[in-house]
Formats: sequence, structure tokens, C-alpha cells
Amino acid sequence: MAEERLLQPSDYVEMVKERLVNGDFKGAIVDLNAAIDSNANSNLYALRGETYMQMGEYQNALQDFDSAVDVDGMNAVAFYDRALLNMRLENYDAALNDINNALAAQSMKPSDVLNMRDLYAKRGQLNLWMKNWQGAVADYTNSLARSEGSVSANVYAERAEAYTVLGQYQNAINES
Repeated sequence: MAEERLLQPSDYVEMVKERLVNGDFKGAIVDLNAAIDSNANSNLYALRGETYMQMGEYQNALQDFDSAVDVDGMNAVAFYDRALLNMRLENYDAALNDINNALAAQSMKPSDVLNMRDLYAKRGQLNLWMKNWQGAVADYTNSLARSEGSVSANVYAERAEAYTVLGQYQNAINES
């Protein structure tokens, strides 16, 4: 009789990925709960928070992002995900704080699922929403100066919008 092998957290993560691809968010939560029970780490909390956010369960998502940051204060993904949630909840000051923390964490302990170009672009978007036009231009410019990742056309359009508000019409025209 073969000995039964206990599932490891990595086994649960693989099952979670499959469930998420298939749209089985509740099943993914069950597997993530089991993985966290066996080995709580910040990445598992962040993944469960992302799943809760997709389900529209924002309070649970926020709790998991908070837990991820508590476990690892340098988890750029957890800060970024919490920023996205705060943007969705229109809590822009908290989102800006989280984006800044994500940028700092990413520069010190890079995550392979994030890149600085996207982080600066997201902060640029947030600055645009907060009507910090100069901050938006600076972040979009910084995003465009980065080599990793791909450039979204929105970065040019939104930087042009900020230039227009600042009265820098020639810069805005040059974006198109």
C-alpha cells in the first residue's frame, strides 16, 4: 500500500491557478484557505486577496492584503494589489501611499510579476485622477523611460491630458 502524500502549499497554488482560469473563485478560496492553514505566507494572502477582489468581496480582500503586508513588509505585489483595491474604492490617498510602498518594495525586493514601468504608469493614472498634473506627467515620463514591460497607449493619452491642463499644448500635441 502506497503512503499517501500530504499536499504542500505549492500543490494548492497549482490547483488555485487552475480554478481561477476556470472561473471557480469559491473553489480557489477553499484551496487558498488550506494552503494558508498549512503555511501562511504573504504571497498566499495576496493571491487570496486578489481572488476576493475579483469576487467583489472587498473587505475580505483588504484584510488579506493587510495580512500579506504584515507578514512581509516588502511584498510589492500586496502593496500594488491593495492600491488597486483602494483606487476601486476611491480611497486615493491610501492608494497613493500603497503605490509608493510598492515602488519602494519593488526596487529593493523585485517581484517577477511586477515591473517599474507599470508601477509608475499606475501612479501616473492615480495622480491624474487626483488632479496632480505635474505628478502625472513626471510618472508617465518615468514609465516611458523604463525598458521593461510594454508601453500602453493610455500612458501617452493621459500624459497629453495632463499637459493640456498645464497649458503645455505643444507637449500635448507631440503625444499624438
